[in-house]
Amino acid sequence: MRRLIARQPPTTQVVTPQQRCLATNPPARPKRSEGNIMRNILVLAVLLVAARVEAATETLHFTSCAQNTGNNATIAILSSAVMVNKHPMQVGDEIAVFNPTGGQCVGAGVWTGSNLGITVWGDDGATPAVDGLQAGLAYKFAVWSNTYGKEYRTGTLGTVVATFSSGSTSFAVDGFSIVSTLTATDPLVGVDDDALLGQAILLGPSHPNPCVSHARIRFTLPHAAKASLALYDMAGREVATVVDHEFRAAGSHEVNVAVAGLRSGVYFYRLTADGRSETRRMTIMR
Repeated sequence: MRRLIARQPPTTQVVTPQQRCLATNPPARPKRSEGNIMRNILVLAVLLVAARVEAATETLHFTSCAQNTGNNATIAILSSAVMVNKHPMQVGDEIAVFNPTGGQCVGAGVWTGSNLGITVWGDDGATPAVDGLQAGLAYKFAVWSNTYGKEYRTGTLGTVVATFSSGSTSFAVDGFSIVSTLTATDPLVGVDDDALLGQAILLGPSHPNPCVSHARIRFTLPHAAKASLALYDMAGREVATVVDHEFRAAGSHEVNVAVAGLRSGVYFYRLTADGRSETRRMTIMR
């Protein structure tokens, strides 16, 4: 016997007038306001600057700065920004950011001639001591010049003035600011740095840096004197003598340093003459 299966009558979908209206006239997408467009352009510009910022390397003058407090902000200093007593900042000089109330260093970096990024560490609220910059406090800058052998900082050590082209002039967690000009002026009232420059020994950066087999180092003496130039490893051990208490005339000198026999790593070279000394850092790569 055939088994009869009852068929279900077809269902009819009921379309409301509102659905019919939406199908024929879909809602228009909201237009972007000019404010949103300008905001996106600003964000893109900040990202482009950040992509070309070099991370701060270890400083030799500004030490004991705050680190890893759990929150921070970033300051990008443009490559054309810094002037020290009307002269461009030199490679190897240093820039630091200080707490304007306690005088604590909260971030620092070594100038390489390119855009410099400095991480500014904020205060850790979970600890009783103030170990970083607190929200809302203004950034205070300091500059160390190897050329003049002096620190510049607003107050008793002269004046350092920063101009910001983007971002805040005070600390905010995850903030990003761009410094377009940073000017350091003479910390000694009535004394011209150019006059002092003629009395100082000068030690230039090594070229190339990093180096593989040889490096060139230039130094300047204000007057004739016996000079010594030696290379040291990170432990402070002398690993090479470049100039050994040799009498050198006043003026500029350049020496070649053979480093083929040294291991890869970071080294320091120190010039000593006329009772003064200058130290710089170089890197050897294999």
